Amino acid sequence: MTPVVHTLTGNEAADANAIAHAADILRSGGLVGFPTETVYGLGALARSPEAVARIFAAKGRPATDPLIVHVLADWPLDEVFAPADALTQTVTDELIAAHWPGPLTLVRAKHPSIPDIVTAEGPTVAVRAPAHPVAQALLAAVGEPIAAPSANRFSYISATTAAHVVADLGDSVDLVLDGGPATAGIESTVVRIAGDALIVLRHGALGIDAITAAVERGVDVVEPAATEAPTASPGRLVRHYAPATAAFACPVGVTPPTDLDGPVCYVGYRDALPDLPDSWALRDLGCIDDLDAVAAGLYAALRELDQAGHATLVLQLTGRSGLGAAIDDRLRRSASGRVLG
Repeated sequence: MTPVVHTLTGNEAADANAIAHAADILRSGGLVGFPTETVYGLGALARSPEAVARIFAAKGRPATDPLIVHVLADWPLDEVFAPADALTQTVTDELIAAHWPGPLTLVRAKHPSIPDIVTAEGPTVAVRAPAHPVAQALLAAVGEPIAAPSANRFSYISATTAAHVVADLGDSVDLVLDGGPATAGIESTVVRIAGDALIVLRHGALGIDAITAAVERGVDVVEPAATEAPTASPGRLVRHYAPATAAFACPVGVTPPTDLDGPVCYVGYRDALPDLPDSWALRDLGCIDDLDAVAAGLYAALRELDQAGHATLVLQLTGRSGLGAAIDDRLRRSASGRVLG
């Protein structure tokens, strides 16, 4: 069976009714698929452990993988974050002023009202304010935070359209709001604020340079230590965003071996292709110098390729910083960490 899908058309009254219906479902403990600017989310009331448990069941998601809590940018954050020292609060305020609403998720110690199931029993919570007008309207209609991971089966390719949500989750979701394709196409950047340091837990749609530029006093940017708790952020497993088809990541400039199980499809950039065997298929993701467009279409392309009958996918890395680092992170995890060369 398929869930109810409300396609938002721009008709103000009809769209408002659809969003009000979705808000009613959330308030009654249900699940709603909805668009954000990054990917589609599967939402439940963040402060309802019973509703949040339905997210984990619908996705087949392990309890050890935390969720992101979505809020409106002007809501009081002392209802989701615990009190912080002056420096951490100043950095938080500067990042919010510069980048909320938008694809930036902030991690800090959680408020006691956030259930442990949301944070995988961890002491911190990941929070962001989405920029998509449908997500904002839904939050405003509900009037309280919404916990929402990507609206797809756990570890599978993230959903960037309502059709992806329906295909993956079926009637385990009560309603899907169809707001068209997600524009950024990959998930938010996740950083943990630790005084004058930002720990990058997940590279994403917002570049690190833009994040650090917002902090007046300057901050150190560090990758997470090996001891960093995996429960601090979603998207940190070696296999994630992954097709069912066997996949390998391949750096730019590396010619892949020709003895991979076939049929093989090379997934790369038209202006950075190596020499490939004539028998291999090629999927063009676009130009390596237009990574915004590459990111926007990446997950849809991977989903199509997963249905195309290939035995092996070779996913070309960008080797770039900023958005390229986020794309490469997704491709490595799509390949379960297997990198050629």
